[in-house]
Amino acid sequence: MEELSNSTGILNWNYELAMTLIVIDIFLGIYIVVGVLGNVMIIYIYKVRLDIKTDDRIFILALAAVDIVVCVTGPAFSLTRNILPVAFYGNTTCKILWFFTKAMNAVSVELVLVIGIERYLKICRPFGMQMNNQAKIIILALSIIICFIGHAPIFFFYDQIPVQNIPLNITGSRCGRIHSPEYPLSDTGYIYLLVIFVLAVGTLGLIVLLYVLIGRRIYKRIQQKRERSMSKYSFEPDPASEPMSTTTEHETFKQSNSCVKANEQTPSVQRTPGRRRSSSVTLKNWREKHRYSLMFLIIAGTCVVTYIPTLIVNLAINLDSAEFWNFTSPSLRQLYLYFFQVYIVNHVVNPFIYGYCDRAFRKEMKKMLCRK
Repeated sequence: MEELSNSTGILNWNYELAMTLIVIDIFLGIYIVVGVLGNVMIIYIYKVRLDIKTDDRIFILALAAVDIVVCVTGPAFSLTRNILPVAFYGNTTCKILWFFTKAMNAVSVELVLVIGIERYLKICRPFGMQMNNQAKIIILALSIIICFIGHAPIFFFYDQIPVQNIPLNITGSRCGRIHSPEYPLSDTGYIYLLVIFVLAVGTLGLIVLLYVLIGRRIYKRIQQKRERSMSKYSFEPDPASEPMSTTTEHETFKQSNSCVKANEQTPSVQRTPGRRRSSSVTLKNWREKHRYSLMFLIIAGTCVVTYIPTLIVNLAINLDSAEFWNFTSPSLRQLYLYFFQVYIVNHVVNPFIYGYCDRAFRKEMKKMLCRK
């Protein structure tokens, strides 16, 4: 009878907590739908509808494939933990879900880093060693293997853990990091989690550094191109500033003929409005030429911005503790969990980034969406 009463109390407590997280659950459902459909559209358009270079296609397709997996596993696991915050049962299931989710997140971030290295070599070191297609595929495969092997210790440090309701004196169960007095995390576990955290921060920092160097290089090239384009028109005479001439009619006729010949030989000389048009065209051409680098730069920035809150919350707050589920206000608890799960946005927004940066992709996407 007492066990039945405890089970009923746990289910009631779980229901109350789950209802306070329903707004986050709605966001997670949107992430799944938009992320999967958007990234499937990326694969279809870049694989079938567009004719682009193989080296650019490799990373675009690989990143979209990883994003599809993360958009399914990440939100689904978060939904499960939100629906069963203190009524999750299943040691093996818990371990597998944590391992696969964290490993795929690491693969995604490592892929952004590899893309950054490839873009850095191509933009900042164009005459040095470059990645060929075979090297890219090998590096991608090694990144996946390293991330999965590196996260294997999660099986020892994550489990079904007890969470006590202090006022009601009942104990629920949560899928989370081992931390309780009954199941203390070993020193090895703390060292491992610290190493993983440092590696994550270091990877994000390296991504920022690489893309800052890439962005600065592209900006300098655009400026140099614009200056060279403007210098072509810097010698155009201003009729209003010409001094009064005292030459004879014969001399004037000779000068006018020479000016006509000069104009015929230098067709690039234009007036001031032409200069503005040339500058804008130059900027547009360079943006089109480097659209994939700019696209990956925005993707990298989004990756860093969305993963930082997750790392901060994970470091500052123990989301699996009894204190968090007993004494944190519902609104603050929801805010913490949202920021802990906000990294998923990084895997959802890529179709919008491609649509903004790549005119050809945007055109094909409109055709697909507007098809009757």
